[in-house]
Amino acid sequence: MKSLPIGEVLKEYGYINEEQLQIALDAQKKDRSKRLGEHLIDLGFVSEQQMLEALSDKLAEPLVSLDNIDFDINAVKKVPEAMAQKYNVIGYAFNDNVLTVATSDPLNYYGLEDVRLVSGCRISVSLATKADIQIAIERYYSDVDTLNLVDDIDESTLPEVEEDLNLFDANEDDTPVVKLLNSLLIRGYNTSASDIHIEPFEDKLHVRMRIDGMLVDYLDLNKNIQAALIVRIKILSNMDIAEKRLPQDGHFMGVIDGVELNIRVSVIPTIFGEKIVMRYLNSNSTIDRLSTFGMTEENFKKVNHMMSMPHGIIYVTGPTGSGKTTLVKLLMRFYDVNSGSILIDNINIQDVDRNELRKNIGMVLQDTWLYSDTIMENIRYGKLDATDDEVIEASKEAQVHHFIQTLPNSYNMQINEETSNISEGQKQLLTIARAILRDPKVLILDEATSSVDTRTEELIQKAMDSLMKGRTSFIIAHRLSTIKNADLILVLKDGDIIEQGTHEELISMHGLYNSLYYSQFESE
Repeated sequence: MKSLPIGEVLKEYGYINEEQLQIALDAQKKDRSKRLGEHLIDLGFVSEQQMLEALSDKLAEPLVSLDNIDFDINAVKKVPEAMAQKYNVIGYAFNDNVLTVATSDPLNYYGLEDVRLVSGCRISVSLATKADIQIAIERYYSDVDTLNLVDDIDESTLPEVEEDLNLFDANEDDTPVVKLLNSLLIRGYNTSASDIHIEPFEDKLHVRMRIDGMLVDYLDLNKNIQAALIVRIKILSNMDIAEKRLPQDGHFMGVIDGVELNIRVSVIPTIFGEKIVMRYLNSNSTIDRLSTFGMTEENFKKVNHMMSMPHGIIYVTGPTGSGKTTLVKLLMRFYDVNSGSILIDNINIQDVDRNELRKNIGMVLQDTWLYSDTIMENIRYGKLDATDDEVIEASKEAQVHHFIQTLPNSYNMQINEETSNISEGQKQLLTIARAILRDPKVLILDEATSSVDTRTEELIQKAMDSLMKGRTSFIIAHRLSTIKNADLILVLKDGDIIEQGTHEELISMHGLYNSLYYSQFESE
């Protein structure tokens, strides 16, 4: 098989004829720097995809799409980056001393033999396009660089954070923790992540990045670097490094690829230490005033009238990327508006301490947040001084009391570290119970039922109806189950409010809302 000629294979599969093969062979005699297959592609006689399909069938080696593969970074590390670039090959799986690699040239046996010798593993070959492999090399070898930084960090390289803070000066760019943080920020930016989550567990730090709205696992860090990394971030963000019991907010500026970024930072205490969330905000972006959102004078009056009501339901909808979650971030002051203002009870929220503001706002999110403790303590987190009876009463209102009673140890059942011993719908109900216990003035439901089935959504809807009584509620979701109950509906697209009104008014407009509504309910 090692003498398998690519030209004969392509002729056998009908992709080229003898004349085309001879033209390509003549071209190869003049330019020996390229292999025959590359000349055939350059001459337009065959596409790379056709060539790979023929070789995949002939060699009985799979043709894969690297976009759909969950890469094992340890497999990537088996092949030095210079060798990966030279032979256009990348490892993506490793098991029982077998390294699975993707290559665009499976007939380059000398290259594959070099990979085998350097990795010390048996090689299993898959085929992929050259472009896909280059993208994977660029992406995953930056992850390898980050992992190498982690490997370089040990106890001897970490300063005593209480005694040697000068090592974390913003001008010190060569310390291991500084390099690690910079690597995380650059990695997040290059993958278009909106935020980075550094979450402490009992034996590790888990890093996730939110890409296209979804939190994606990135890597695990050694627990021993937790204090140093958090101190570094706190100092950059002008936070109190000694305060570890209360949430803190801050920001710092940075430049990546010539783009000036405002990195907004939130620190949240947890049972295993402080959790860090870093959010990217382009410093050149602006927030428009309400009057620039294209509202007519009549609709502007409607919004003002709605805001003057003591309570009600404002429904915010729109396609992915329209600005729904940005609205939530502004309400919660994850970042502040550059112009205009947001008022609650005629008070500008920028004049209120963030912690005080958030005490009056309850949130129920699609990504539920629970921690490893009992059911009782997870609900009590909404109001730390609540009695057991108050927790149970909130659970009844949230339609979750009956479920809790069926669990082993009832309210004293321990939620495991991965929160995998209860379902997504049950997690949502527990967070609703927590919000009811908190008794907020303003309620934000962000995608609160989008990750559950229809039957569970009905149960959650009953709990939310109880939660929304007597409060101003913002509902943000793609599923329009509660839409008819809204006092006002705002339809967003590309950051603008393009439609607003009641359900009946918007249906009669035959615009974007009409399309969204009937696309979901026409079949029901």
